[in-house]
Amino acid sequence: MKKMMYWLVLVLVLSLAACGSDSKSSNDPTDVVSGGDAVEVDAVVGEDVVGGDVVEEAAEFELLAAYLEQEMGDYLNTAAPRAISAADVMAEGLENWTIIDLRTNDKYGPDENGVWQMGPNGIADYDDGHIEGAVLVALSDIPTWAAENLSGDEKILVACHTGHNAGQAVLVLNLLGYDASSLKFGMAGWHHDFDLWTANIGSDYVDSFVKNESPAKPEPGDYPLLETGMETAEEILAARIGSLLENGPTYLLWSDFMAAPSDYFVINYWSEEDYLGVGHFDGAYQYTPKASLGTATELATLPTDKPIAVYCYSGQTGSQVAAYLTILGYEAYDIKFGTNAVIHDSMTGHKWTAETPANFAYTGMVEATEFSILASYLENDLGDYLNTAAPKIIGAADVMAEGLENWTIVDLRTNDKYGPDENGDWQMAPNGIADYDDGHIEGAYMVGLGDIPTWAAENLTGDEKILVVCHTGQNAGQAVLVLNLLGYDASSLKFGMAGWHHDFDLWTANIGSDYVDSFVKNESPAKPELGDYPLLETGMDTAEEILAARIDVLLAAGPAYLLWTDLMAAPDDYFVVNYWGEGDYLGIGHFDGAYQYTPKASLSTTTELATLPTDKPIAVYCYSGQNGSQTAAYLTILGYEAYDVKFGTNAVIYDSMTSQKWTPETPAGYDVVTD
Repeated sequence: MKKMMYWLVLVLVLSLAACGSDSKSSNDPTDVVSGGDAVEVDAVVGEDVVGGDVVEEAAEFELLAAYLEQEMGDYLNTAAPRAISAADVMAEGLENWTIIDLRTNDKYGPDENGVWQMGPNGIADYDDGHIEGAVLVALSDIPTWAAENLSGDEKILVACHTGHNAGQAVLVLNLLGYDASSLKFGMAGWHHDFDLWTANIGSDYVDSFVKNESPAKPEPGDYPLLETGMETAEEILAARIGSLLENGPTYLLWSDFMAAPSDYFVINYWSEEDYLGVGHFDGAYQYTPKASLGTATELATLPTDKPIAVYCYSGQTGSQVAAYLTILGYEAYDIKFGTNAVIHDSMTGHKWTAETPANFAYTGMVEATEFSILASYLENDLGDYLNTAAPKIIGAADVMAEGLENWTIVDLRTNDKYGPDENGDWQMAPNGIADYDDGHIEGAYMVGLGDIPTWAAENLTGDEKILVVCHTGQNAGQAVLVLNLLGYDASSLKFGMAGWHHDFDLWTANIGSDYVDSFVKNESPAKPELGDYPLLETGMDTAEEILAARIDVLLAAGPAYLLWTDLMAAPDDYFVVNYWGEGDYLGIGHFDGAYQYTPKASLSTTTELATLPTDKPIAVYCYSGQNGSQTAAYLTILGYEAYDVKFGTNAVIYDSMTSQKWTPETPAGYDVVTD
């Protein structure tokens, strides 16, 4: 019935246009049109007498829907979403595209050292870099700019940060009769520098996705009531586009949606095959792309009294669907980043990956240095280990609670510091036997610290949980840092083998409180102004190659440690980093002159890394030296001259410490295997 009504409405509109008449209002849906035939019209908004007949004016929605579906080619159900990858754009040739860039805001850009930052730098993102020939146009200005600058014959490419805003612009342009496509994944798909996708993928909501049948859709109901006051379909469309763009992109984040999912009518905009195969948000209705959302199909099943949340794989199709529904008068939202944001690991296609950016050149591109390539790779591609997960230390009791069988254990103790003498009495002195052979955790592999990358490549799949042990936890920290940067899941044993069994205790002899007079509780000195980063010259081209070369430098030099006696002999020779929270820095006290850098917050290119000197050695201390060893190793890989102050404050203000202390009760007393 509704399909028939729209054809009748279209005939009515055309008839009125031929008569050159305006329509007026009537309260009776049955009127006489063309020789006395009765015609039913869904909405009555006016009446007029033409040649003695009463004629009804079609409601604005009917005029607009008929125009979009019958005269403008039904874009949403035929061509949408019209997204094209960077590689396909380049294959066609940039000269064949008119390029619009919507990035008028400031989300990222290179700092003064040319290192790309995922944070504002005071410059519009378009000016930080754009595709050659692209024109900067604000999303809200798209219709006006197009009318003033386009002939209608161009192929238009629209780029934004992630592809979402571009989807709305493309929807508008295509409804206005232009030939527009959006850049897939936005500028993030053009070059890695612009990557705002990696930080927004995840699989945290897999438990909310099911594989059952779609709930039955509601019975067809009313369409939205549009009241633009315009008379022609073209005018109504222009007014509704104006409303869409004036209010800005209609998005939801998954976190917002999940806070109250029952408040929304949820559309899964996938094929039925993926709806059932990949799984869908529990309760979502399946609407098939290019098939479901027309007046001749299931558009009337959408509610007019409840907001609609649309999700797809990436949010790029969803952005066009939500924009289209908004133009028609629905309250519709695109769930941003689609299922890439919530079930990324379960998806079989349309996924953002580290390989997605095409890395094509762009206007304004800063020549990358080895440091900028490496830092960007560590912070953006590899999850910024130092500032998110480090130091990944686990106690012996927790290892046993998880079960030894769940760990791949690497033991670094190839040297000889202790062991039983010829009478079987344990001595804290060499006995001519590698310490691993004097006793190790069952199943542990002995691997030299310098051999870690090669051994891992030859023996690990990447799925294992790795436990690294050494004498005190200091060397293990460096191995764990290396393994995690190489993509493995590694943790170090807290306090090393000394924490496993008292026989291996090299800690007790290294605790003390002899330097309490050198520790104060005043404010941290002001950090230096942001300066240069280290100059790396490995001769490698890719981030992976540069990282491998820098790891080799770290391991070839051996663990970079200082004893407190060495630091105290010439403290002014070092830039001293207290790697604690500010509360402990002021509460427990700190080495006089040490700068406070907060763990997991301070040492990135987007925070305070550039305050570290490149012309002076850096001494890092923490509570036990285990976090410090990972931090110093990370800084060394980046090109700084950095040292961990061994045993941390356990060695110098032991009595003043309130936690992270070695005590006689620390060793767990678990069994070991001897060879």
